[in-house]
Amino acid sequence: MKNHFTSVIFDFDYTLADSSCGEVECVNYALRAMNLPPAANSDIHAMIGVSLPETFRRLTREANQTRSDKFVELFIRRADEVMLDYVVLFDSVRPAVKQLIANGLTLGIVSTKYHRRIEAFLKREKLTDAFNIIVGGEDVTTHKPDPTGLLMALEKLGHSSAQTVYVGDTSWTRKRLNGLMWPLWRFFPESPQKKHSVTILHWQLSIICVRCRLCLINKK
Repeated sequence: MKNHFTSVIFDFDYTLADSSCGEVECVNYALRAMNLPPAANSDIHAMIGVSLPETFRRLTREANQTRSDKFVELFIRRADEVMLDYVVLFDSVRPAVKQLIANGLTLGIVSTKYHRRIEAFLKREKLTDAFNIIVGGEDVTTHKPDPTGLLMALEKLGHSSAQTVYVGDTSWTRKRLNGLMWPLWRFFPESPQKKHSVTILHWQLSIICVRCRLCLINKK
């Protein structure tokens, strides 16, 4: 039996969409409410994809659990009000998703962003039917670089890691894949400011790699 790719699993932030403005708003809302100085935009951008408790610890250098829980509560409160309005779909995503589905691939998302926010975003963008599985931050108890979310997605899809391409954007991606047999994945280079052009380029490379792999399989 031939071994070929059947699915592609994506990270969300800086891979499918840019929510950096919303993250800045929600983080600094929480910090101000706790009488803490606001964080620099660049520092908050660097925390995107990191769990909220870890974000609080890194930005404030505080380790108090009660304070961390309060930060998470305040962030979520503000995010429930405004986050969806701030999230922007990368221009390359819609045609890329269409092409991948046309190639017979099943798509999924694994992210620290809350499941319900991803669902609301996909609904707004009319992409709900494009993704067969979503694993959000509240769906697991351990977050990246722990691979629990990815393994959960694979189990629900009924696919193996050998059949799956994982697409992410940071060094967390590499750590998340350690110890797992992922035959192909795209690693977006980190930079102080993520540019849409960089994401578009790597989306195109991802599609080309997957299509070439499928073509090679079909010729065997």
